[in-house]
Amino acid sequence: MGVVNFASTIFSFIYIGLIVLLIVSFTLFIRRILINSSKKNQHLEEIEKSLKKITELLEKDKNAD
Repeated sequence: MGVVNFASTIFSFIYIGLIVLLIVSFTLFIRRILINSSKKNQHLEEIEKSLKKITELLEKDKNAD
């Protein structure tokens, strides 16, 4: 009986460890997605500002002619 009980305890620890590992890895995955999304949004905002500047300069140049 002792060997069966010991094996059962080891498998229980393995299952608990795998569940904890799954939760931690999923949390880190979601965190990385959120960080990358934030960086992309900032980059897109900078591009949008640059395009607005270019558009304004082109309109000024067009109106000057």
